[in-house]
Amino acid sequence: MRKIWLLALVCLASLPVMAEGIVSLEKAKAFVNTYISMNRMYDPGLADLYSNHAVIRQYQISSKGEKTEVTLVTTKYKELIRADFTRQQDNKDGQYIDFTDVEVKPEGDAFRANGLIHSHVMPVRRPFSLLVRQLESGGWQIMEQSTTRFIQ
Repeated sequence: MRKIWLLALVCLASLPVMAEGIVSLEKAKAFVNTYISMNRMYDPGLADLYSNHAVIRQYQISSKGEKTEVTLVTTKYKELIRADFTRQQDNKDGQYIDFTDVEVKPEGDAFRANGLIHSHVMPVRRPFSLLVRQLESGGWQIMEQSTTRFIQ
């Protein structure tokens, strides 16, 4: 009987931690949905979602199947987003960015979003991955991004 009470107390004590984890997962999913929405709207503010120390990797696969990894400088990448999305704001006819099969799961003290992305420029669905983390201030940032690009 004593073991049952002890087990019950342990379970009750872990409920706040479990609830906190569920809330954090829901917040991470909401942040990823914001990222997706801002991409779809070509919102230049998307650049602000990235940490200044984020790791931005792009895997390029040639028509011969050769794979090359390119790591981009975060400040330059953020500048590219702002410039490109500002330019796209005026000319969205037929242009789109879309995401499918997105799943968000805990990974250490952060959350990993994996899914597929495609656009008018690259209609082939290709993998993308984000690592997002909640800051002490309560906000969220992208700490890592990996995408795949098929090149000719």
